[in-house]
Amino acid sequence: MNPIELLDYALGRLDGPRRERLERELEFNPTLVNRLNRVIDNLGRLLDDGQRRYPPAECPYPSPEAVEGIRPDDEDVGSANSC
Repeated sequence: MNPIELLDYALGRLDGPRRERLERELEFNPTLVNRLNRVIDNLGRLLDDGQRRYPPAECPYPSPEAVEGIRPDDEDVGSANSC
């Protein structure tokens, strides 16, 4: 199995005959099913879980609360970096 096709399948980007071939192979190949599950689990860890992350206290840049009112057209946007 092509690892790129497995990744595309996990991301929902594998279409047509390639998708059908992979799904048939998944029906009879438990090793491939385990590999796909690991790919999906690892992708889940890479995706944002929606929780806000704050920089450590020693971070020299302002916190999200400090820059909340800054808009992209403000001149001071460059100082709104975070760690």
